[in-house]
Amino acid sequence: MKKTFPLRALFSLLLVISTILCVAQPPGGGGGRPPGGRPPGGIPPFGGGDRQWGQTQGNMPAVKQKKKVREGDTFQVVGVLRDAKTGEYMPYVNVAVLDSVDMELVKGGITNLDGVFELNGVPQGSFVLRVSAIGYESYMHPFKVTNNTNLGTLRINPGVTSLGEVTVAAERPLYAMEGEKLIYNVSEDPSIQTGTTEDALQNAPGVEVDVEGNITLRGVSSVEIWVNDKPSKLTEENLKTYLQTLPANAIARIETITNPSAKYALSASA
Repeated sequence: MKKTFPLRALFSLLLVISTILCVAQPPGGGGGRPPGGRPPGGIPPFGGGDRQWGQTQGNMPAVKQKKKVREGDTFQVVGVLRDAKTGEYMPYVNVAVLDSVDMELVKGGITNLDGVFELNGVPQGSFVLRVSAIGYESYMHPFKVTNNTNLGTLRINPGVTSLGEVTVAAERPLYAMEGEKLIYNVSEDPSIQTGTTEDALQNAPGVEVDVEGNITLRGVSSVEIWVNDKPSKLTEENLKTYLQTLPANAIARIETITNPSAKYALSASA
């Protein structure tokens, strides 16, 4: 049976962390502060939790080693991303820590407005840092963790994309903030139009999709998927199939919310 898909202007995808995760914020986490926000008093590394870092110097996080390392301890991994050609800092870029043996996802996150990333809860071992950014070459950086680890400044090379003739009728930014939502305008990204919705999710800030189709948002696996402003209500396996078969060019945009307001909980229960 041939499937048909809705017009992309009528389709949107919303990723929302579950209500339980919303209340599990670090003390003083600031509620709904969007990714890359600049709190008063400086530019800290992105993320939350128990900080083991000293003060930053410019955009370079300063590492503070744990005095005693015990078996089972987890650590923080930080660094800064810059464009290798222009030297500009790279905001809203997906970074992921992968196991060096089987390349399984260990932790994921996103850089802040100043290109800084901070990944918490990384165990000891050998890993590969994967950087995924639209318009840039795929970047893989092997490293080891025995204590809190500062990877320093990583310079990412711009990629070369060959496209056919493109007619632009109206321009919208590829990424934008709208209230509590961080929006990725899929319809404005010509590089993803021949892919699937699962491919598009990989470009959404903070989102990772592993080889089995499991979705995490900033390293958290408990996410809710909304379609056209309503909970999808699909089973896990049906949702994976849906995302793997729906073409990316049927989607207008993908919205991610890390601290959803109460209205989403009320809508989900209605």
